[in-house]
Amino acid sequence: MRQNCKEYKAGKDDHNRRLDKILKIMLPDASLSAIFKLMRTGRIRVNNAKSIPAYRICEGDIISIPEIELVDTRNVESNFGSDAAIYFQTLIIAETADLVLVNKPRGMLTHGTNGLDVLAKSYFSNRMGTALAFTPAPLHRLDRNTSGIVAVSASLRGANEFSSALHDGKIHKEYLALVDGELKKEELLEDYLVRDAEIKKSALSTDHKGQLARTIIRPLLTTHNYTLASIVLETGRTHQIRTQCAAHGYALSGDKKYAGSFLDGGYLLHAWKLEFANDCTLFGQLPATLTAPLSSSALQTLGSFFAENQLLSLFFA
Repeated sequence: MRQNCKEYKAGKDDHNRRLDKILKIMLPDASLSAIFKLMRTGRIRVNNAKSIPAYRICEGDIISIPEIELVDTRNVESNFGSDAAIYFQTLIIAETADLVLVNKPRGMLTHGTNGLDVLAKSYFSNRMGTALAFTPAPLHRLDRNTSGIVAVSASLRGANEFSSALHDGKIHKEYLALVDGELKKEELLEDYLVRDAEIKKSALSTDHKGQLARTIIRPLLTTHNYTLASIVLETGRTHQIRTQCAAHGYALSGDKKYAGSFLDGGYLLHAWKLEFANDCTLFGQLPATLTAPLSSSALQTLGSFFAENQLLSLFFA
């Protein structure tokens, strides 16, 4: 007699995915060789029959797994408790069936303990039950102390198409940063960066052997020794903005790691806008441009440098 099994029904986000790939997500602590053995011996079955690792799952297939083997890692606990889904909802800027765009606060991790991914899992907990190997999650990363727009997948289709559009340069990102110095005109910063993993810091390469980094920086508001700048990334390197701005004499104010001047509360770096190319068909339900408002504390910080009418004209015109 076969031991007690738990049955899982494949959803649309599981369709056409290999069985072994799905099982590896469902059984994260098991090696592939152990998973293959479970299939070979018939302990894991599809539609009550033996299957092979390369089998392509169809929506509606029933996968049976012995209860002793199953470790469900999708139940996530966090300090937010039952309020996690509600809190995530307050961060939403725009939402479709495939994507959710949120305004990540400063101080929150994108991934990890009490991170944005934890909130997303709570918000989508009902929908997660319809797929075996897909979990809604952030599709790109912002550092803990960088605020602003993050895209979160609501479906496998959304995850794939957003990632492809990002890779193909069809999604334009614009950041806001308060930097030291008076930037007079738009500049293109082009450098090679190297990363010191031990101290978690990037620097300019002296021999062009690092990764190419291209950043466009443009002044929006200037005052004595400070600039509120618009920053556009043409590449995506770790700490790219912080490293290049500092190296070119415009360190982020408050960025101790990269020799910025003192700023109470730390540096201000905000993922301000996302713009989608016309042929991003998945995003037809979204505006061509999405904007993430600055927090009240960020506006208060800027208010200590720039006149109120300047800020109102820039952000609330």
